[in-house]
Amino acid sequence: MERHCVLLLLLSTLVYCSLGQGGDLSLPASLIVSPDRSQFFEYESVSLSCEVQGNSTGWRVVRNTSRGILSECSTDWGKQQGSSCIVSLITSDSGVYWCESGSGEHSNAVNITVPDLSVPASLSVSPDRSQFFEYESVSLSCEVQGNSTGWRVVRNTERGILSECNTDWGKQQGSSCIMSLITSDSGVYWCESGSGEHSNAVNITVPDLSVPASLSVSPDRSQFFEYESVSLSCEVQGNSTGWRVVRNSERGILSECHTDWGKQQGSSCIVSLITSDSGVYWCVSGSGEHSNAVNITVPDLSVPASLSVSPDRSQFFEYESVSLSCEVQGNSTGWRVVRNTERGILSECHTDWGKQQGSSCNVSLIPSDSGVYWCVSGSGEHSNAVNITVPDGAVILESPALPVTGGDSVTLRCRYQGTPSDLTAVFYKDGSLIRTETTGEMTIPAVSKSDEGLYKCTNSEGESPESWMTVTDLSLPASLSVSPDRSQFFEYESVSLSCEVQGNSARWRVVRNTERGILSECSTDWGKQQGSSCIVSLIPSDSGVYWCESGSGEHSNAVNITVPAGAVILESPALPVTGGDSVTLRCRYQGTRSDLTAIFYKDGSLIRAETTGEMTIPAVSKSDEGLYKCTNSEGESPESWMTVTDLSLPASLSVSPDRSQFFEYESVSLSCEVQGNSTGWRVVRNTERGILSECNTDWGKQQGSSCIVSLIPSDSGVYWCESGSGEHSNAVNITVPDGAVILESPALPVTEGDSVTLRCRYQETPSDLTAVFYKDGSLIRTETTGEMTIPAVSKSDEGLYKCTNSKGDSPESWMTVTSNGSTSSSSLLLPLSLSGLMAALAISLIILLVLFCKKRNKHVAAEPRDVTYADVRITQDPEPRRREKSPGADPVYSAVKTSNTTGTVIL
Repeated sequence: MERHCVLLLLLSTLVYCSLGQGGDLSLPASLIVSPDRSQFFEYESVSLSCEVQGNSTGWRVVRNTSRGILSECSTDWGKQQGSSCIVSLITSDSGVYWCESGSGEHSNAVNITVPDLSVPASLSVSPDRSQFFEYESVSLSCEVQGNSTGWRVVRNTERGILSECNTDWGKQQGSSCIMSLITSDSGVYWCESGSGEHSNAVNITVPDLSVPASLSVSPDRSQFFEYESVSLSCEVQGNSTGWRVVRNSERGILSECHTDWGKQQGSSCIVSLITSDSGVYWCVSGSGEHSNAVNITVPDLSVPASLSVSPDRSQFFEYESVSLSCEVQGNSTGWRVVRNTERGILSECHTDWGKQQGSSCNVSLIPSDSGVYWCVSGSGEHSNAVNITVPDGAVILESPALPVTGGDSVTLRCRYQGTPSDLTAVFYKDGSLIRTETTGEMTIPAVSKSDEGLYKCTNSEGESPESWMTVTDLSLPASLSVSPDRSQFFEYESVSLSCEVQGNSARWRVVRNTERGILSECSTDWGKQQGSSCIVSLIPSDSGVYWCESGSGEHSNAVNITVPAGAVILESPALPVTGGDSVTLRCRYQGTRSDLTAIFYKDGSLIRAETTGEMTIPAVSKSDEGLYKCTNSEGESPESWMTVTDLSLPASLSVSPDRSQFFEYESVSLSCEVQGNSTGWRVVRNTERGILSECNTDWGKQQGSSCIVSLIPSDSGVYWCESGSGEHSNAVNITVPDGAVILESPALPVTEGDSVTLRCRYQETPSDLTAVFYKDGSLIRTETTGEMTIPAVSKSDEGLYKCTNSKGDSPESWMTVTSNGSTSSSSLLLPLSLSGLMAALAISLIILLVLFCKKRNKHVAAEPRDVTYADVRITQDPEPRRREKSPGADPVYSAVKTSNTTGTVIL
């Protein structure tokens, strides 16, 4: 959003600048920024220089700040030196800079941003609560970094009245405000300075426990879809008359029913809602008495349009073609592509550039086409904006024009317009060298927010312009789990809601927003908090949205819980299910017979009827995602949404031996297990020092799609498989500590129910010293044998483990536990048919063969070690793979095929 604001400011400023140059397409000067960046820290210095063609004189640097103040260098900012300007930057220097001559000619324009990294103030509330009784006192204080002079407390009440302390409410004392509260004081409070800076905002609620009327909402919810109907009724104590429904919309328009919205019927108001109806509603009498206030929200769920770019990049050679399309939800009529070039010329497609075809625009590009492009409708709505650059030079950087999602693989290519195009290239991010690639392209296997920035490249033929790459981070620091995992419950059933946090789960709690719009946390007037979990005995008023929240405001995924007043529910997963898993939906009746014949619906359409009352989807896919409900002879269930997550990867990295910590000079085999053809896959890594490379460069020995490594401490890092086309596998952490103690724990995910043994090993003799084991920083237990077994792991065992013994501490390692999906178990329940009997015979023969081989080799076999862990991975390989046992390797691999699914079982 901040970048969009800067873009809009740049657009408006460039339009202003273009007015003075009369459409002249040649620029007599250019503004040079040194260092060449657009973002600076406060108090950094920057040199702005006007490089002028010919002997033109009288040029100076001018700017338009974020606050709209137009001025030139050496007035109250900067130091003019010839045609250059030296500036020691502060946040108020953010704005658009350019060069201008005495005759009104100007150069290109450059955005300079100096972000304010300090939060100027925070509002504290004492006592620290959001709800108060009438006539209670509260102290609101502005806690300001540095000098608090000029800060005051302001508020916006539920009635939309904006005012500051000490006008008709509160008593101002310095930067604090003391109040004796009444119901009309309910609202949003914050701190504000004389210059317009502000703090966080806090909601204060003073409920009126003795109001002459109350506003009831039917249906009883606070959020509605567009075009739904709602009935707002004034329920009055006694015979009071003259009550009507009024509202204050989100746009601050105060009005009553039957003016330009709603249909008044007695003391009720019937409204067919649209997004502009969002706001605060209440009842008011002719004498000025009022009821409680209710928030009604009608979210706009339709993003009006998005601009797509094909091919998806931001830099193009001269005369290359690009297709710019407006992708609009619903009818795309009236949308067109517009642009603002680097020269500040605002125009739409098919004026003097591009060829409009419906809502798309095809452009054969030249350098003057460089600029910002977006879609706009006839009513003024607009899409995202995209930068397109067409340099004069022969080198470009191919990078995504549109935002990329965290975790995706991204390849940047440094291209030369001539032959060959794949020259050795050097890549830069934010002005710093990243690395050199002989292929001319650089791949980031799994992008994260830290990869966002300004990229460019150079090769022997020149340098590309810079392009910004945006990364959208969809990861969450915590997840809310529901047990039992369903979204609908009968009255008085119990549910356990748990916050599963990577690392320390302290200060996380379960919060909810009920269908009545009441926001609260567990253990206030509902639920029983136990650590980061909440146990709830449910009643219908508990229906709502639940999530986890930390003390610092981070949050998890959200889950809908429904407790209907009726006697029929649909048992469906509350949490996302993984593509390929088996899912059973059950239509349950609360009475004696729960397995009545049921009819199942998806997205309002009948799927099928089941006499057992349950419907199984053997292997769910993305197409099964949707809104489900059921009916039987006793009634109808509410609707519940089922989310399907497609986590399939084209390859998986296996580690042998399967652990994440190794002693120096130990060997490890890293193998790419690929569905279908494994050609072109190789093992790559990113070490703890940030060095990205592939096997067989200066480490490891590549053998097909496997890599054998004799480890040293500098080999610690993240390893994964990658194909020539940029596809990638799961990633695995490998740690080689300098010390003599390691924790043997699985490097790959383990499945719920499996037995796992963690070993604390010392490099010398004896290796099995007494050890203390820790999880997430807390002591679990002490073992004299040096090893700890978890007989049947569960999701709660997932976490960060380490150990200590008399010889030292091991590093920490994360153990991942995956749920035991029903796909595996269901696929093993073969029908009692000919195929089932043949499968049983085949399995029996395999077992007999294994026993025979074991007996035959008993005299030469080494003493076997205990079973320590199991890793069951179900993949969609067309054929099972057999792996030969290497000398000294502990795991024995066998392939199990059930139906069309194969899996690798490590015993």
